[in-house]
Amino acid sequence: IRSIVHRVLVVTFLTSLPPTAMAADGQEGLSAQTITYARTYGVDAREAEARQARTLEAGTLERVIESKSPDTFAGLYIQHSPRFRVVVRFTGNAETQLSRFTNDPIYVAEQAPRSLELLLAVQDEIAAQLSARKINFETGIDIRKSEVNLLTDDPQAASSALAKLIRSTNFINLIKVQGRITPTALLGGSHVNGHPVIPGVSQNCTTGFNVKDANLELGIVTAGHCDNALITSSGTHLTFQGELNSGGFDVQWNKEAASGARQAQPNEITLIGGPVPKQEIKSVRAASTLPINAAVCKSGTAGHYMCGTIQDKNAQTEWNGTVGSYVRVRSDSGALMSVAGDSGGPIFIGDIAVGINHGHGDSTGPYPNDLYFMPIERISSLGISVLTEPFETTEVADIQGNYYVPLPIDVHYSGIPKFPITLTVETIVCPISPCGKWEVVFHEKAPTPLNYSWTCAWNTQPPPPTLVRLRTTLTDASGISTTPVDHDVTCSGLPDALRINAKPEPGLSIGTRMAKPSR
Repeated sequence: IRSIVHRVLVVTFLTSLPPTAMAADGQEGLSAQTITYARTYGVDAREAEARQARTLEAGTLERVIESKSPDTFAGLYIQHSPRFRVVVRFTGNAETQLSRFTNDPIYVAEQAPRSLELLLAVQDEIAAQLSARKINFETGIDIRKSEVNLLTDDPQAASSALAKLIRSTNFINLIKVQGRITPTALLGGSHVNGHPVIPGVSQNCTTGFNVKDANLELGIVTAGHCDNALITSSGTHLTFQGELNSGGFDVQWNKEAASGARQAQPNEITLIGGPVPKQEIKSVRAASTLPINAAVCKSGTAGHYMCGTIQDKNAQTEWNGTVGSYVRVRSDSGALMSVAGDSGGPIFIGDIAVGINHGHGDSTGPYPNDLYFMPIERISSLGISVLTEPFETTEVADIQGNYYVPLPIDVHYSGIPKFPITLTVETIVCPISPCGKWEVVFHEKAPTPLNYSWTCAWNTQPPPPTLVRLRTTLTDASGISTTPVDHDVTCSGLPDALRINAKPEPGLSIGTRMAKPSR
């Protein structure tokens, strides 16, 4: 039976940086990656943003070419310096084939000795044969050389198992190493919380992105190889929901405990040591649509913020008894990009989520400092998706109607708030009664829009047409408040059937229940 241990989970959405970590030199509003890219390659912010956009476009084109020319397409990669360009490789006449897809001068054709399809087939065959013989291995594809690299701690056994395949090919590079991809969770008692609920080994990991499930419940992801009894750096206990932890999957997700204070979970990640303190996440991108040498960034509690470029989208190995693939990234400086404690941390491009940190290369191999991440699209197998919208009031329409008639007001919101939600309404322009400020609590989870009614009153007959301006704000149970929205209620005339003794109570109401002003 698996022993239960207490682990420390350092949560990105609960941490913050001092003001000195803020971006300088007028860089507010730029993504962390834009700032880093501009510094790394010596270009201005506008050029950095343009290159990021062109990189994503290149990834999309890569998928089109791969699907339409599988027999000759040999891969695509980004060149950042001395000038930015996209190199597209084909077997045969490369320039003619590229012209079928684009004439954009930023794309450069290059001839290759063999197709990407062949390289992938050979890689899969290597994995099948070595996995069946219980031989440790890692394989990767070098797009620039059209070769397959095979890393193993037993080259003799691997060569024997693959003898026929090696004889029929001349593009498998056999490299001796002592280990394999190493998950970057820290075991052995470092970073112990100090007051563990369950005594045992401590493990320090990093959370990735805030996520939501089909029931619009919020959670947080981290690496699957981190244990399932987790507590945040602020002492918040998390409730394990599920995990996938073998092959190409290394992910688990957790929710807050049912009791205790609600923690804010916006669509943001904290950047530890980054050029800006946090990064909003607005979308998700499949790793398969990212070209080789695309620039990505990561954040971790131990290794902090760092950026690099994708070296291989098909780094294949066996993890927990099943063969799977990860994406390999090399840091811009060549330094160790993923260190103990970074497991589960976010991998991103600007405001786009792309992956979850799995580990780093073997120290005796050719990629000791490279980071390996699990593509973010794989979290869908757990029935979750990345939170990409903020909790905001998106619309409150102006309305008009008669005096003494409840006028329905819809408050539309985006994002996933935590209920109960407090709706605050304040009169900003108030020529008629009632005037003041109201608060109403929506206890039950409700989809957008939330609804309330407003009733105007007037002391003289007949009442003149009058405009009341209201300011509506939503605050969820974690304390996140939306930006206040001002909207108008225009009241005029009386309903035909109005009787003096049947006037509805003026002010704000939910259904038939009146809310009393707080002042």
